[in-house]
Amino acid sequence: MIKIGCKIMLKEEVLDTKGRTLLELVQKEDFNVKKLRYGKYIEFDMNQKNREQALREAKVLAQNLLHNDLIETFQLEVLKESNENK
Repeated sequence: MIKIGCKIMLKEEVLDTKGRTLLELVQKEDFNVKKLRYGKYIEFDMNQKNREQALREAKVLAQNLLHNDLIETFQLEVLKESNENK
């Protein structure tokens, strides 16, 4: 089993209304934050034994189901590999 993390963020050119609202809130509370962006983070366990195969399948999953390619980008990372898979 391989645990994958998927970070999904709006593209830079897309207006981030949630991020803007949060930024205004934290600035009103006197936090010294210059920029804030809002995103999603999803973790899932892949039932694969091979790291590269798990990443390939996770990429297809992210491209097809987890993010909207018109307005979002995604990044994958391997978080954990079971000892039995190495």
